Amino acid sequence: MKVLYIVMALLAGALAEGSANWAEEAALKYEAKAASALTAGKAEHAAIYTKMAAIKRAAGKASANGESFSWDEYHELEVQLSKLNHQKSAAHCKKCK
Repeated sequence: MKVLYIVMALLAGALAEGSANWAEEAALKYEAKAASALTAGKAEHAAIYTKMAAIKRAAGKASANGESFSWDEYHELEVQLSKLNHQKSAAHCKKCK
């Protein structure tokens, strides 16, 4: 029985580490997008991507600790990013004319 508890504890630790890894990988991708946006002169995009990276890390930490996490701010940022991208292409959008 003691061995079972040890195995369960090890598995829980591995799952928590896996949870943290997905979040860090996603955060790094958002940071790369932020850097690209800055290079392209899109400071607003870069700020949004930077916030999204921080949110992913916070979500990973919450997940690793077995805590719930609200994705509300993340989804709001997705909407803001979509609007920024749409503004750029609005001249070509039939719906916007």
